[in-house]
Amino acid sequence: GLGAINIKKIAGFLEKNEVKVENLIDASWSNDFLAEIDRSVSNNEVIEKVQETLNTGGQYYLLHGSPGSGKSMIASTIKFDDSKRKIIGRYLIRTPGDLTPIYVKASREHFMQWMEDLVSKTLTGEPAAKENIAWNDLVSRLSTWLGQLNDYFSAKNETAVIVVDGLDEILANGNPTSEFLAVLPENLPSNIMVLLSCTSAEILPANIISKLTEEQKMHVTPLSQTTALAFVHQENRRLELGLTITQETLLAQKSEGHPLYLRYFIETLKVDLPSDKDDWIALLPKIDGDIKNYYELLW
Repeated sequence: GLGAINIKKIAGFLEKNEVKVENLIDASWSNDFLAEIDRSVSNNEVIEKVQETLNTGGQYYLLHGSPGSGKSMIASTIKFDDSKRKIIGRYLIRTPGDLTPIYVKASREHFMQWMEDLVSKTLTGEPAAKENIAWNDLVSRLSTWLGQLNDYFSAKNETAVIVVDGLDEILANGNPTSEFLAVLPENLPSNIMVLLSCTSAEILPANIISKLTEEQKMHVTPLSQTTALAFVHQENRRLELGLTITQETLLAQKSEGHPLYLRYFIETLKVDLPSDKDDWIALLPKIDGDIKNYYELLW
């Protein structure tokens, strides 16, 4: 019966016949997070920069920017138009609605299990068997498996991309990023790329920082005013907020192109629509205080 057929073979058959196969890693995301993605503001300039920069296998890359700048959304949704670069997994330490505690996802043990499952599922269609093995042996075994994964993609003339987002949470939970990222080899195989995402390169271990050229460090810049205004206009219509074109423009300008600030505006208006919107807009705070609290609540 179907249960005996290798899942990878089924996926390969469907892909060859141009049938889209859902990423099982992404399918585990909560409905809350999928809703966040659906309502997110697309920072096309940064997305294009990432797509252009991730062009060489065997390298680490870094996406960095301030909290709430949109790093996680880019890490969660980035894709490549060509068929030669394939994102095989996204390890997101903190996402809305995730039932797994952050301290668990920020642990090297959980990341190791995820990496083993990712490689095993990619090569065989099945998760890795759970075994009681010493940590150093686990690291050595994963390195061997990544070599096999590399051979698999090399044979297809493709490069695998692995995304790891939310590294700041590791420090927040009292763990050094050096232990967490030691799960991965210092020197990546030639057909594997890893995109790391955090606020700054300074929190990364020295051995990875030394490998990052300036070109491989991509800063998440603010949204353009056109993009910010388009988002405000979209939400104004969707939620029937009753903003005038002038008020939409003022909100877009006030946001300074910061996605989190835009979301804060909209969510605040949705909950408590002020009678005098002009005064409310004029008195909006800077990206501080309540907005930082909103970020913690949202994520």
